[in-house]
Amino acid sequence: MSDGTTLSKPPRALRHRLVDVRPGDPATDAYGYVMRGKPRASTRERMEAMFATSEQVAAIERVWTPETGGLADPWTVPWIVEAHARRLRRGVARNVVIVLLGLLAAPGLLWVALRFPETRGLVFAVALGATPWVFAASVELFRLANPRRASRDLLAAPALGQALEAWTGRPFRRSSLALVVGWAVVMGVGLVARGHAGAIEALALAKTGPAAHEAWRWATATTMHDGVLHLWFNATSMLVLGAATEALAGRAALGLVFAVAALAGSAASVALLHHGASVGASGGIVGLLGFLVVHGARFHDRLPPGFARRFGANVVFLGVFSLALLPYLDHAAHAGGLVAGALVGLVVPPRHAATPDPRWLACAGAWGWAAVAASLATSLAVLLLG
Repeated sequence: MSDGTTLSKPPRALRHRLVDVRPGDPATDAYGYVMRGKPRASTRERMEAMFATSEQVAAIERVWTPETGGLADPWTVPWIVEAHARRLRRGVARNVVIVLLGLLAAPGLLWVALRFPETRGLVFAVALGATPWVFAASVELFRLANPRRASRDLLAAPALGQALEAWTGRPFRRSSLALVVGWAVVMGVGLVARGHAGAIEALALAKTGPAAHEAWRWATATTMHDGVLHLWFNATSMLVLGAATEALAGRAALGLVFAVAALAGSAASVALLHHGASVGASGGIVGLLGFLVVHGARFHDRLPPGFARRFGANVVFLGVFSLALLPYLDHAAHAGGLVAGALVGLVVPPRHAATPDPRWLACAGAWGWAAVAASLATSLAVLLLG
């Protein structure tokens, strides 16, 4: 409320009613905000409740209160920042629970797998599905260690309303999560149908022998991973980089960048490495990194405050992990994907919540997602029917 006490959380079904519908005027109404270009009158209590509980605040561009004396950015009003920080603190509590459950469940799953060998397939599937969620919760805990600072960073980017959810979770991770689930399904089907070695042999990008002439492997290799650790690392990287890409450039751009970078990575691996076999989506993921670097340099004035700090932390994490696994990585594929993603970053415009993507980008994005879906379908067909 207005005295700063913690607001109770309204029922989910009623939260949409927090959005005011009465037109407002900063000259006559004491409190209000501009949402999607329309000024709306409100009260301090309702605005506190909305910033503390509703996802609709992503669309709020400006606010006015008696303290501001006119239109102002939400992050400049201390009680709005505090209300929004309360929402982030609830997210912190939720992520703490997820991490603790994961840590407590891991020894139990290991014991079950060792004690009852016949359950290992089920245990593997459970661990495979839970690991990305636990790691993503861990990353969010690190990012939201200071909820007030995180709240100021997020609210300071009203022109990029999507930045609110890009860092706290859901909408911009759905596409990336769907892709990760597809990788997990391919790996699980491969283990059941052919075993680990057989699945790798069936889908890998081979450099020698008859399989080296099968062009479809350029796509199927990007859907298979060499073990749980490989899948875990690529899944968590995809959730982070994919969410940032979609938040800043849109879903079509995400599909286009990933598909082009993944295929470019396969091409570079074939051209530069003449032995062994490769699997994994790393080329496409590193392509997202190259895209974000170039896109961020082109439109740095549109990036949310704090984006560079969070993005830099992820790049450092990826770099350290890559150095630790240097002998085992296909750096030709990484280089090809990085260059391809950077080139796409030179032409893709920033995402605008109020306007559709350019026609060429919408078509290219549809092709990219169709290529990704075709790769997953082809991999499953090879494992089950080949």
